[in-house]
Amino acid sequence: MRIEPQEIQDIKSNFEKVCEDLEALGTIWETGEKGQNYRIAFLRALAELSRENSAARSIVEKLLDAVNIKHSEEAIAFRAYYLDGKKKPTARQISRRLYIDVRTVYKYNRRILIAMLPVAFGVYGLFYPDISKRYDDKPNGLSR
Repeated sequence: MRIEPQEIQDIKSNFEKVCEDLEALGTIWETGEKGQNYRIAFLRALAELSRENSAARSIVEKLLDAVNIKHSEEAIAFRAYYLDGKKKPTARQISRRLYIDVRTVYKYNRRILIAMLPVAFGVYGLFYPDISKRYDDKPNGLSR
């Protein structure tokens, strides 16, 4: 069996792509606000895939159902933006249909994504403790 140079190049590029994807996926566990923004971006990308991929759609629908109780108005805008229909509508189309401002559509979507964080990632969805940080015994640096 002879392997062609083009096949070797394809395998190498696929392997490099997988390594890049795994490295990007690892960023969702970064600490602080930067890590939280990565986790929100991950959920947004998952929601973007939900029109094309049934597995992604199932996950997003379950996450939305979990946060829908407290955020029903926001959930309607999120569902219209990411899940309803075969073609993704613009924020302007959704704002006209729901009688809200275009900026409100984006604000509602962000609220839903933030509400999904603890459901999707557990307590680490909202924050991730920095193990290297040392805490004093005294609260707020006050002496007893």
